[in-house]
Amino acid sequence: MTIQFLGVSCFKIATKIGNDEVTIVTDPYSDKVGKLPRNLSADIVTMSRRTHEHHNNLEAVAAGAFVIEHPGEYEVKGIPIYGTPASHEKPEPKDYHKNVIFQFTVDDMRIAHLGGLDKPLTDDQLAQLGEVDVLMIPVGGGDVLSAQAAADLVSRMEPRIVIPMHHKMKDLALSAGAVEPFVKEVGAKTIETDKWKVLKKDLPQEETFIVLLSKA
Repeated sequence: MTIQFLGVSCFKIATKIGNDEVTIVTDPYSDKVGKLPRNLSADIVTMSRRTHEHHNNLEAVAAGAFVIEHPGEYEVKGIPIYGTPASHEKPEPKDYHKNVIFQFTVDDMRIAHLGGLDKPLTDDQLAQLGEVDVLMIPVGGGDVLSAQAAADLVSRMEPRIVIPMHHKMKDLALSAGAVEPFVKEVGAKTIETDKWKVLKKDLPQEETFIVLLSKA
């Protein structure tokens, strides 16, 4: 599996299943926020907040992708995907898609993408998510989790890898704080790279690492 970070909460996740390369793109964002690659394409696109410009720019991805914006269970191109609402209360119909947490199983690794999460998860929600190998979590504050709240959630979830997202980056018009306070709060070993390639056997066994991705 290879993961690239395109900024905000947009990732490109690629793997090979049989002879086919399968690509997932999460939360493509508006041109008002920044520029995504012109040749961006995917087999699967997830949008965690379909009414928000940080997450819903489907036009930025080449046509032909299977688009998921609703909670539910899916399997696309051999990849199981599960979406669950992040709200604590039953939402009004117009707010039903306020934020959806998506989980993917890729190369036998469980990835949880928390989208634009702005409140801590309940114990019941954590139980529903189960064990997570790779956690993609917003950390920049404002309309998403603060650095402290994100670090507290990492402590409760105990993933093997944490990839921070939705934080201040060059060339992005995003009202968010820097990533460094979150890294300091977690206090874990940090790997900095522009593209992360991993097999399940390479994941840390007894501790949590932070993978800090630069913008692709």
